[in-house]
Amino acid sequence: MANAMQIATRLYECRDAARNILGGRYAEKMREYGEAVRSVADEKHCGELEAGKMLAEAAGDGMTAILVLAATVEIIESPAP
Repeated sequence: MANAMQIATRLYECRDAARNILGGRYAEKMREYGEAVRSVADEKHCGELEAGKMLAEAAGDGMTAILVLAATVEIIESPAP
């Protein structure tokens, strides 16, 4: 099992990859995927990290999984309202 540092590193790699690939569309896509992560978190009564993990696993190893994990990082790092 990966330790917390390895998991954090992987999440940040996903975010960096998404930023590089999406460029100017990054913020828009993060809002879109962030809404999906929050929706699953609400529906499953879990935290955003767990919801992001569920969505990424369901998406498989493709670009969608990377975008979901990038959005999860953005949610976790955003200041609470």
